[in-house]
Amino acid sequence: DPPLPLVISPHGSGVEPQENAQRWGNLPALGRFIVVNPDGQGRRLELYSWGDPGEIADLARMPALVVHALPWLHIAHHRVYAVGGSMGGQETLLLLARDSHLLAGAVAFDAPTNMATRYALFPERRGGHRLQRLARLEFGGIPRIAGDAWADRSPIYYSRELAFSDVPLELWWSTHDRIV
Repeated sequence: DPPLPLVISPHGSGVEPQENAQRWGNLPALGRFIVVNPDGQGRRLELYSWGDPGEIADLARMPALVVHALPWLHIAHHRVYAVGGSMGGQETLLLLARDSHLLAGAVAFDAPTNMATRYALFPERRGGHRLQRLARLEFGGIPRIAGDAWADRSPIYYSRELAFSDVPLELWWSTHDRIV
């Protein structure tokens, strides 16, 4: 019954939390750690929160929410990590920037760092026009009109906080990813 490390793993855009959990397989049991795959939600959309401030606040509350839901579980509060890919990586970076005191480390895979640029390049992807429509709905307009909302959800605007967080951070990108 020792305290176990906790990994907060926000899902990518359009990915169900159950699918995100399946990606972990039985690794938590083998490595003796806890993984929480939150069912995040944006301002207007489910599965496409794209770093909504309310979603990031919820991620910061995950250790307390896990303990509340499973009181028999003991978390090593000095060993809380965030790991995410794509939108989950973006949210990992935003969590680190806003609540660095919570985390002992973070890993972001293929995380969008500038959402306005991401929006402009969405049409290059299959289903990109649909993603643009969803993003306009979630952000409250296009980047030129709702610029603050787009900046607030873009880790690039938190570069200083990330750099001076004193938290180990790994960033991974594909050499073929033109959108990040």
